[in-house]
Amino acid sequence: MDEKKKIKVFINANSGIPIYLQIADALKYSIATGLLKRGDKLPSVRELAAQIPANPNTVAKAYQRLINENVLEMRRGIGTFVKNSSVKKNELKKLAKFFVEKAKSVGLTKEEIIKIVEEEIKNGKQHN
Repeated sequence: MDEKKKIKVFINANSGIPIYLQIADALKYSIATGLLKRGDKLPSVRELAAQIPANPNTVAKAYQRLINENVLEMRRGIGTFVKNSSVKKNELKKLAKFFVEKAKSVGLTKEEIIKIVEEEIKNGKQHN
C-alpha cells in the first residue's frame, strides 16, 4: 500500500515513560489492532512529528527502535513501512497482562475476570 495512514498517537508528558517509547508503543498498538498492516507506509518523521506534536528526533528514535525490533523497515528514498505485523499476539498479551493486573488490584477474582472477558467476547460478536 503506497498511501500513508493517519496514525493516532497520544503523548502523556507526565507519564514518566519516554516519549519515543510512547510513540513506538502506539505504532505497535496500531499494528496489533489492524489499523496498520504489513506493507503500509508510515508518515515521514517530520509529518508524524508535526501531527503529534513532538520533536522530529524523538519520532526518528521511535522509528529506529521499531526498525531494530524488525517491526518497521526503511526503504531509502521511499519511506518507512510496516514490515512485520506479527506484533499482534505480543501486544495483546501485554494488554491482557495489564487488564488482569488492574482487575486483581481492585479485588476481582479469577472467575470474575473470566466472566468479564467472556461477556466482552459475546458483546463483540453481536456488534460484528
